[in-house]
Amino acid sequence: MFFLLDTSSRWQMNFQLPATDTMEKIADLHHDIMFYLIFITVFVAVILTAAIHYFRDDNKTTLRVAFAHHTLLEKVWTYIPAFIILTIASPSFSLLYSIDAINDPKVTAKIIGHQWYWSYETTSMLDGRDINFDSYMLLEEDLPQGGLRLLEVDNRFCLPVNTEIRLLITGADVIHS
Repeated sequence: MFFLLDTSSRWQMNFQLPATDTMEKIADLHHDIMFYLIFITVFVAVILTAAIHYFRDDNKTTLRVAFAHHTLLEKVWTYIPAFIILTIASPSFSLLYSIDAINDPKVTAKIIGHQWYWSYETTSMLDGRDINFDSYMLLEEDLPQGGLRLLEVDNRFCLPVNTEIRLLITGADVIHS
């Protein structure tokens, strides 16, 4: 029986363990952006709560006029989001360029997603002949002992390890495939 080492688990809240340096960089970028997202969400919630409290109709002590047409305040809430976007954009662009750089892959595989199955097309590394086949999900009653529902297929697509591989992935009939 084939055993999947790093499959998703119930209630999993994060990425699976990365197998490549690129995926590790993607996970790190995700964690950094999530830090910004949580910080911004909390900050906006605090400011919104304070605004609701101080600018309600029955509060007569707050000078609402002091915040109307306040040039410095408008510059601050324009420059801070721009700075945050630039802070997020610079590592994402460098990561995007590093993902796109592929050094002469030894194997190119074309993977076509259909509504209920996958088609694979590749050239054999040994004799150069074309390999084309379809892979269908196994029915629940056909699952092997310990098999994962909706993940087990009749023909697995196996690729060599420690080899540069280019995957060309597309959909044939429906957008979400």
